[in-house]
Amino acid sequence: MAKNSFVPRTDALRRPWLNNLADRMLQTTTPNLALKYGIATLLVTQLDNGRRWVNWVFDNITGLRNGSKGLTEFKDNLFFGKGATGNLTAPVAPTFASAPSNPAPIVPVADVFGLAADIGNMIKDHPLYDPADGELCGLEGAEQTLPDPATTKPDLSKSHIASGGRAEIVWAKGPFSALKIEVDRNDTQGIRFLAVDTEPDYIDTVRPAPGQTAIYKYRAIYLLGDEEYGQWS
Repeated sequence: MAKNSFVPRTDALRRPWLNNLADRMLQTTTPNLALKYGIATLLVTQLDNGRRWVNWVFDNITGLRNGSKGLTEFKDNLFFGKGATGNLTAPVAPTFASAPSNPAPIVPVADVFGLAADIGNMIKDHPLYDPADGELCGLEGAEQTLPDPATTKPDLSKSHIASGGRAEIVWAKGPFSALKIEVDRNDTQGIRFLAVDTEPDYIDTVRPAPGQTAIYKYRAIYLLGDEEYGQWS
């Protein structure tokens, strides 16, 4: 079986891969891989600057997703009293982390992973290339076959009511980045976005008002990177 490209397919794997490659290129102690494979200092600096912005993006995406979840819960409680009564606490607006600097501000440049792939190919094409170095840098792509998107869909059959009367969406991550979940709360809004969950399992914080019952319906689809993959459950 042929090996995949050494650049990971999913965002969840790209971040640690990029950080590892940048760390290896910055390493000046033995083995000094940038020196061994003739990677110019400018390219190493660009790679390091790029990974700083990649980390910044991932950190802020997490904060925005958490903020979106809080806003959705607040909206449900404000509009319809879903799972809450009386006075509400307004959600805190998400804020971006400080832009990368070193110590001066770092200007982001397009195609960071293209640059990383170019550096990886320079290493692998070098006449002194040692597969052991490739393993250190994450350049020896693992064998992997993604399931058929025509038949792949999340299995939510083990989902249940957790403690406190909240629905717990149980799912298996497999090779995917996340699970996109939608919900129908049997109201006038119909089915709508609930959350993007990056790690199993997901607990819906909205629950019926005390003493009441409700029927909530959920569906989900896998995400590979930021793209939907496969079919809805």
